[in-house]
Amino acid sequence: MAVVAACAVPPLDAQDTGLGPSGAPDAPLVIARDWLPVASVTMAFPASARTQREDLLTRASDRALLAAIREATADEPARITYDRDATARYFVATVAPGALESVLDAMRRVSQSVLPPRLAGDAVSAMRGDLSFRADLPRSRFDRVLDAQLRGEDGALAGDGAAEAAELEGLATDIGATAPADRWGPPAWVVVEDGEAIPSEETTALPSLVATGSATSPSPPLRTQVPSDAVTRWAGSVFRFPPETTLVEASFVRLLLEESLAHHQDPALFEFDTEIDARGRLVVRLSTSAGASAGWEARLDDAIVQLGSDGGVVRLDQLLPPVRSRWSRELAAASGAGRAAAEALLRGATELQAVAFANSAGSPPAAERLRAVARGMTLVIRVVYGSN
Repeated sequence: MAVVAACAVPPLDAQDTGLGPSGAPDAPLVIARDWLPVASVTMAFPASARTQREDLLTRASDRALLAAIREATADEPARITYDRDATARYFVATVAPGALESVLDAMRRVSQSVLPPRLAGDAVSAMRGDLSFRADLPRSRFDRVLDAQLRGEDGALAGDGAAEAAELEGLATDIGATAPADRWGPPAWVVVEDGEAIPSEETTALPSLVATGSATSPSPPLRTQVPSDAVTRWAGSVFRFPPETTLVEASFVRLLLEESLAHHQDPALFEFDTEIDARGRLVVRLSTSAGASAGWEARLDDAIVQLGSDGGVVRLDQLLPPVRSRWSRELAAASGAGRAAAEALLRGATELQAVAFANSAGSPPAAERLRAVARGMTLVIRVVYGSN
């Protein structure tokens, strides 16, 4: 397997353009890390669901695929894990170096095969049990509304728990009709293994941008208020990055935002979560007591303003060291490097750009550039669910 290394920077958003992994199907990108005691294989599919039913089909299919991979690698020294975010779904094998090829072959074989009806049925049954427990919880209702807004649907009309459960009918048959790699793929494949990286001649390549051409005027924020008698209040905020933002810059701004708000030890804040979605937008979810929601919405907006302000109270020289340390820890593990490269590939990055993103802990963006990105961010969606 060829080893590729680079310093180019991947784009933040490519899924809207229809771009995917740039290499040949099933040809893995190989990242060499000469200090790692283990290897990893990452197979990633885009988070491409455009309707609630497609999202349920994705989740059920992924359950069945994960079970099939675990069965196929049961005799190998490997640990198979699954995770998903707003960009992709990741199947990651952390494996002893000697078993790398066999585990990669097993994952390829399973992804290209129709999943057994037994596993498809088990996956749908497990989802039905999950939905019967949580489908009508306030948090699940909030997620349905926000997810619908992110897909461009009418968030206020998102289905209730009964409608969501009804969508499970026929899913097992759908799962068994097509191999996962045919339905969702081809997937992005990344192998991280022991070895010395080969230097690249493309170390001066210009960074890929989020979008080309002139920037469009920002539209007014779309706010959806959904009343509820729940004593907890959930708020989802979606921010658009400026067009020239790269994936590594967006990742650092996301972590800086988390770090800037980490010192607020507010007992009224129950959860705070951030991610970058498939369209290259920053999505922030938080939940608070009912009376604290408006204050935390304002605090979130002000934190972004402060990150972009040269004379603000937020000191990037104080925030950047812990953020760089966290980013370095995330990318140091074989699984972390593989996942990062897979994410970049699914956003349309070249292999050189994907490797650069996985190795970006050693060359973080300049503070001035991060401030410029934060200054250009625009609130485009806000969903608030809970009591007034």
